[in-house]
Amino acid sequence: MKLGASNCPDCGNLYQFTRGACTGLECRVEGCQVGWVTSRPPKLYSDEADYICYLARLPTDWMRAVAWIRNRFHIPWPHLRTYKDDYSLPLFTKKARELYHLRSEFENHDIEIRIEPEFTYTESDLNPHVEALLTDKKTLSDLRDFISRDSMLNGIESAWFEAASKAIVAHVKAHPNERFYAGSIWLCYCDYTMFGTPCFALNTESQVAEMGSDWRWSPADWRFSCIDSTVEAMQPLYSAFTKELAGRNKAYWNMTMKEHFAILARVCHRLTHEARSRSGVFASIHLPADFVVGIFEFRESEPLFTKLIIDSIAPEILAKLPHPVWSRPD
Repeated sequence: MKLGASNCPDCGNLYQFTRGACTGLECRVEGCQVGWVTSRPPKLYSDEADYICYLARLPTDWMRAVAWIRNRFHIPWPHLRTYKDDYSLPLFTKKARELYHLRSEFENHDIEIRIEPEFTYTESDLNPHVEALLTDKKTLSDLRDFISRDSMLNGIESAWFEAASKAIVAHVKAHPNERFYAGSIWLCYCDYTMFGTPCFALNTESQVAEMGSDWRWSPADWRFSCIDSTVEAMQPLYSAFTKELAGRNKAYWNMTMKEHFAILARVCHRLTHEARSRSGVFASIHLPADFVVGIFEFRESEPLFTKLIIDSIAPEILAKLPHPVWSRPD
């Protein structure tokens, strides 16, 4: 059926909607059970497997390729050299929806990669143009909810980076004599009825000197344990997100919690990289070369406590942090 070519067979009232990768028609009349979609969310968007990427071959002009990898994935030069000499080392771990497009970027730079488990998605999987009559509103609702949830998570990720960046800059400028060594997104709360707004914390070396090194990675005991400006900026997004998830089963909430931790980890990586390289808003302040942001969620027991730290901090940085209170990665 061509979009707009036919009205609802029951009511004659159809309207077009577009949500991310999906385009379709459904009836405007409340209670009507008719609608169509002409493109469905590709399977790779719901694939929650972790895919590990390895280098398999570098081109003849390997220096240019390595420079691209460094800039694209924020990997320090010393660490990159180990990848060049040892292809058995994992480069990164991604979900299918992220890895699909990254794969073509590697191809464009004549870099061969190996993916485990086997990554079989093709262009036909990405754009399965099909036409299907939907006989109930729930299918259309689930379709829109899936896309809406992904969109909200993306919005939360962007907002977290902006709010945390502003908080770091503001506190460094307000306390010029302090040495800020770390930031953390922590106090994540979810009870299957609501998503609480996490805190963003910052700490200084003077606070560690006063409290002792045992509290170095415990945000609850940091000088700035929960910065109000970040809570104020993020709370409306988490309130809306809670409404989006209302009525979902535990499996859906659990999947969303995993994705939420993943976006927080990406925010931490980006904050650490840009703060250390004095990029963007960080160009106006001075932070120590070893400044780091991570998910130090001390309330969580092992193995989640360690996993969140490992996920949110690059391995070469994590290995150099003093007084670790987490398990060493294998």
